[in-house]
Amino acid sequence: MHSPKMAVLSNNNNVLILGNSKNSISFLQRTFKDQSKQRANTVIEKNSTLNIFQHSLTTKYYTCQVDFFCLSNTSNSDLFSDFEDSLSVLDGAWGSLQGVIFVFDPNDIKQFASVRKQHDFIVQSNRIEMEFSAFVGLNFAIPNKKQLQLRKLYRDWEIKNNIEYIEYALKEYSDAQAVRQPSLASQSDMETTDVPRVLEMIQCVAWPDIKLTNHKTHAVTEDRQSIKNKD
Repeated sequence: MHSPKMAVLSNNNNVLILGNSKNSISFLQRTFKDQSKQRANTVIEKNSTLNIFQHSLTTKYYTCQVDFFCLSNTSNSDLFSDFEDSLSVLDGAWGSLQGVIFVFDPNDIKQFASVRKQHDFIVQSNRIEMEFSAFVGLNFAIPNKKQLQLRKLYRDWEIKNNIEYIEYALKEYSDAQAVRQPSLASQSDMETTDVPRVLEMIQCVAWPDIKLTNHKTHAVTEDRQSIKNKD
């Protein structure tokens, strides 16, 4: 086994994303509409890869650069395999990680078992003081009795471990398709889900490296634009 390369930090605004390589990258691309730039790609071990994507985050109150460390298992098997060895690439980054997002297939109970192992390992190792943590279920199937039981399992684990569960589609749905996707089309037990909730969560983080904007100026500009549009 060769010694892994270490992750190189560009700032202190960093998020760890854990999951299958393809799904993790697709999750980032859809969330930020393909605007994230890949900063580095480091092959760690045979089945694990670290991809670092940088995104310019702009809100009404601040702007900043956020790096997303996608630590992925390139196979579709147990996402926990070689996990501890893979984490060594982050030895110089733990103190700068503001949060962690676990990406998994909510229709596969084995992947959820891996998420639980990863979460417990990180918490017990006491390596990270997280501003936020979430586990994101990609493309949850049309709810039937089994899927509703799984959703309850995820909700119970969410509450017990103080971690947010978000259901997420990897593609946009038309109104007709949304009718066939009730888990995403109608969320009576959640205020927001999918991309809006992920963005809301990320934008509410107290990032250490930010550039504050004059939101009063933004408000005046918005008011002027509104008046102009009315004219």
